[in-house]
Amino acid sequence: MSLLSLLVAAALAAATGETVALVAATGETVALVGGTLHPVSGPDVAGGTLLLRDGKIAALGAGLEVPAGAKVVDIKGRHVYPSLFPALTDLGLVEISSVRGTVDTTEPGEINPQARADFAMNFDSELLPVARSAGILIAGVTPVGGIVSGSLAAMKLDGWTREDATLKAPAAIVVRWPDFAIDRSPTARLSVRLQEKRRDEALEKLKNAFADARAYSRAKAAEGKAGIPREKAVAAMTLEPARILGVAARVGSLEPGNDATLIVTDGDILDLRTHILAAYLDGRPLDLTDKQKRLYERYKNRPKAGR
Repeated sequence: MSLLSLLVAAALAAATGETVALVAATGETVALVGGTLHPVSGPDVAGGTLLLRDGKIAALGAGLEVPAGAKVVDIKGRHVYPSLFPALTDLGLVEISSVRGTVDTTEPGEINPQARADFAMNFDSELLPVARSAGILIAGVTPVGGIVSGSLAAMKLDGWTREDATLKAPAAIVVRWPDFAIDRSPTARLSVRLQEKRRDEALEKLKNAFADARAYSRAKAAEGKAGIPREKAVAAMTLEPARILGVAARVGSLEPGNDATLIVTDGDILDLRTHILAAYLDGRPLDLTDKQKRLYERYKNRPKAGR
């Protein structure tokens, strides 16, 4: 067995002072035992067991028997969710927005269906560990700019190459619909005629690029409800983005056969006070240290005035 397969990654929130041990090796089974499982695609499972094998979720449920020889991780009092999944982000394409050489989001011109976010992804970005520490292990990474910005890619936020980090690419084409609003105020920067001209030109370019596409449907009227049910809120951050981007058979929920891409928390994922204690990507435990945590520890222990 290689040294790498024996590594144990630990992740903890600074405020808790507690750790969750992670163990994984090629071909072995890991059992997360005693926590509350949130499959998202089904009801929560209190005091459940989640089995990970070969980078996949092998089984989950209450009272599930742990196979002989499995590595057991006690998560009693903890919660397990699928990875959070922002469907539109420029993570990995921008490092420092004010430094042009670290921004790779936009191609010249307005019609760029050939632009590929997965080709431009920077896996050495310091922002990716920060995102992983917040429970975001996968994301829809997209170019921006123009009318047709390019293709969005469903990406893992950890990997060596584009090939091993791509869930699906291209997953969608990103279109910036022209603004129909016309500023008719006396202080408008452009005349009404010029605004209308630019709007019409943008629409024509879009029609030419997607000659056989239907016009977008009108936005559904707001229901007027304050907030949404908790289960729908969690699904909006996990399962629904996976469905939209066509990768729900692999990620977005805790189901047998899905990729073992998940997070362990010390509370409800919708509670801002909740900390991400551990994370698995394809069954592989991740080191959740990042620049923000290093800076926190550095300045927490800085010399005090008068000492």
